[in-house]
Amino acid sequence: MVHDRFRRLTQVARALSADCPDPAEALFRFIARLITEAAPKRDLIDALDSAGIDITEGLAGLVGELRAETGHLLTSAQRAGAVRRDIDVADLMALLSGTIQATQRRPGPAIEPRRAIAVLCDGLRPPARRASSPRAAAPRASAESMGH
Repeated sequence: MVHDRFRRLTQVARALSADCPDPAEALFRFIARLITEAAPKRDLIDALDSAGIDITEGLAGLVGELRAETGHLLTSAQRAGAVRRDIDVADLMALLSGTIQATQRRPGPAIEPRRAIAVLCDGLRPPARRASSPRAAAPRASAESMGH
């Protein structure tokens, strides 16, 4: 199940990289997909982990592929001047991980995933491109952008 999710997300990243003419849109759509799909499913990984099942060993290759595709999307958006150049894939993965954790179900007020995605995407843009125009807004995680 977890393996299938990582494979599917890697395929989504590859498809967006190949099919989306705007590198920034490809990256931001992928970010939206990753966060909206991963946030509610952390409970499965936690349950397997607490049961003593080491899923990291079996996922290492898949995580590496996902990281590489994420890096490709990031680099393409940076080359297009749409994403700040002072971050690398390690920075982006840490930001994604933190955002996913922040949007998971937990006690207290819920964090709206779309708002968190918008803030993350806005922060990735170079300062000159951080306009509050509709074009600069983070994409919605629609069924189309999610590959459904």
